[in-house]
Amino acid sequence: MMFAALALLFASCKNDSYAEKRKAEQRKWQNYKEANALEISTDSAYCFSHKCPWPENLYFQTYRGAYIRLIDDDTTKRQAKEGQEVILRFCSYDLDGNLQIDNHDHNIYRDGFNFVYTPGSNDPSVGIAFTDAVACIHQGSKFELIIDSKLGISEQMEAVVTLRIDVDETTIRNQ
Repeated sequence: MMFAALALLFASCKNDSYAEKRKAEQRKWQNYKEANALEISTDSAYCFSHKCPWPENLYFQTYRGAYIRLIDDDTTKRQAKEGQEVILRFCSYDLDGNLQIDNHDHNIYRDGFNFVYTPGSNDPSVGIAFTDAVACIHQGSKFELIIDSKLGISEQMEAVVTLRIDVDETTIRNQ
């Protein structure tokens, strides 16, 4: 009887190790790609030859693994240069479509997420994906970004959740 109770107790314990969370996140991403018939390409010439908005299922994969889909991007406007401040106004969702709110999300859309652009940065307060996306866009761009937790900001890394970011406004400030 006691053995059965202990077996039940151990069976009910959920393994929440980081490795298990990453496996679950990767399964969820794979299911999302299949369910939405996403076309992922690392061919920048192919992707950026499309007029905006890109097809709903087309995403360019950056060299570090972020996925970007351009909605509106005027290539005649300036791109960010190293050391310039970039402000992104966005809403973020998990892959189930749930709005993600943390200690500062309610201000991000109103005030924007500000950071200094440093190409190739690994700064967890900015996130690899934002840095990589800025290399692809211009002043005023609107885009979607899908970010694996290992490429996100610190809070996203800790939560081990893939996010879909809808950027409604990009501002690049001259320094």
